[in-house]
Formats: sequence, structure tokens, C-alpha cells
Amino acid sequence: MWGFRRNSRITSHDTDGSGDVDHGKRQPFIFISYRREDTSTDALWLGETLSLTFGPTSVFIDSTAIQIGSEWPDELDSALRKATVLIAMIGPSWLHAADEYARRRLDNEDDWVRREIMFGLNNKLIVIPLLVKHAHLPSGIGLPNAIATLVNHQVYELRTEHYEHDLTLLLSRLESLGFKSVGPQVSYPRPHVWPKELSEDQLGQALKRLPNWALIRSTLPDNPSQKRTELMRNFEFHSFEDAIDFMAVAARYISDINHHPRWENLWRTVTVYLTTWDIGHKPSRYDLELAEYLETLFANYRKLGEL
Repeated sequence: MWGFRRNSRITSHDTDGSGDVDHGKRQPFIFISYRREDTSTDALWLGETLSLTFGPTSVFIDSTAIQIGSEWPDELDSALRKATVLIAMIGPSWLHAADEYARRRLDNEDDWVRREIMFGLNNKLIVIPLLVKHAHLPSGIGLPNAIATLVNHQVYELRTEHYEHDLTLLLSRLESLGFKSVGPQVSYPRPHVWPKELSEDQLGQALKRLPNWALIRSTLPDNPSQKRTELMRNFEFHSFEDAIDFMAVAARYISDINHHPRWENLWRTVTVYLTTWDIGHKPSRYDLELAEYLETLFANYRKLGEL
């Protein structure tokens, strides 16, 4: 969160649960609580994702929602009173973060992260402890008494290696709490052929030939009741330009064969997910053929760390 100290405006009658928060009249609204030195990047990514999914007026994160020149303590107070859900982001240093005098911040009654969580617990918000970077939820004895009941709430985790799957579960949970997706629905191409689903044995043999690919399973973002199975691979390039060129070259081949991947680029990394929509989002021989093509194409590029 902010690098300077916040002067708390939340009064005692708010944090003991007797404030004037009216749950019955509020629209679904998410308050993201985080500590800047612990999970700032993860919090920004989550805030952006939730804003894109449910609309920017449904989410508050202090680094983007507070305008320059605003009275930020008032903005935080207002957002907390408006919130129906508080997501408490917990990273590896969340529990032991200390001030310049080596005093644990959570033990300070004026620590804003502590007060945000205390407000959520005492005013009966839906409080979701969200673990990132392989952090663990501390036991109640490790927390100040004022927020010790945080451990009684259902924990979610965003694992780096299963980020999209875990994020989908979190979004599904939020939808069950009344949040409505504002994003466009995906329109899949009409099938021209009906390939057969690969058996478990065929998939196992394929992964031996493609050792850099992994089989992952997750729920569909636009239909959480439906599962999908995908082949997934991260391609690491020497430069961002190489990563984009790889996608551009592959796109021409992909258009020709009319079998499209789900993929994304983050700096020098291209992540590819392969499945066949026409047979219920399960791998077919077309996914194996595309995976083999991408491997051959990738061999033409310099890898991360190569001169």
C-alpha cells in the first residue's frame, strides 16, 4: 500500500461492529486490502482483472481509485463503507512486515491493513483471505486478537503455476455473491470437422514426445460449470520483439489450418493453451499437430539468456 503512514479515520464504533453500515441497500463492491511492500504487483493485476470482469465501479484498490489531490483517508473510508467484499491479499512478508523500528506493523492499532481487515470482520463483510507467492495463512495465535478470526474464513490461493485456473475459481465465487460480468462473451468458430477426443493413453504418449508441454484442467470463465482440458506451454524468448514475431508467424499458419489456440504474451514470454472447442474443450490430434509446429517454429528463435 502507500509508502507513508495513513491516519485512520475509521472510528471505534465502526471497528466494534456497531457502525452504520447498511448491508441491505448496497450493490456488490470489492475492496482490495494489501501491503505495498508485500503484494503490490499482484494487487494491481488482480484489481485490473476484476475491473475488466465486473466493471471499474465494482472494485476499489487505492493505487488506482484515488485521484491526485483527493483526501485519501476519506476515499479509503468511503470505499470500506461501500464494500460488500474485502479481499485481504497475503504474501510472504504480510505477517512479519515491520516499521523502521523493527516493530511488526500488524501489532500497531493504527496500521491501515489491520484496520481494513478489522472493519471487514466486524461489519460482516464477505472477507476473503487471498494467498499469493506461495504464502500461508498464519494461525490465529500469530495474529493480533482484533483480526484473529480471519483464519475462520475460506482461503483462496493464486498459484503462479495455476494462476488462470485459480483466478477462475475466485471469479466464480464472486459471481455467486452477486457480481455480474460485463465482459464480452466468447464466440467460438463454427466447427468444420469433428475430431475425436484423445484418450488418456494417447495424451500420455504425446506428452512424452512433447516434454515441455503440460496437461492442465480448469473451468470455463464464461461457464464455471463446464470443465476444459488443455495442453499448456510457456515459450521464453530472448526479447519482446522475438516473442511478438513468433506469434505473428504462427498466426498465419494457425489461420491456414483453422485451429486456434488460446494464448497470451507477457514481455518475453508467450503462453499457449491448446484444446479443441468442438468436442467440449478437450485435446484432439489437431492440438498435437499445432504443438509440434510451434516447437519447430520456436527452434528458429534465440532463447532467453542466449547471446
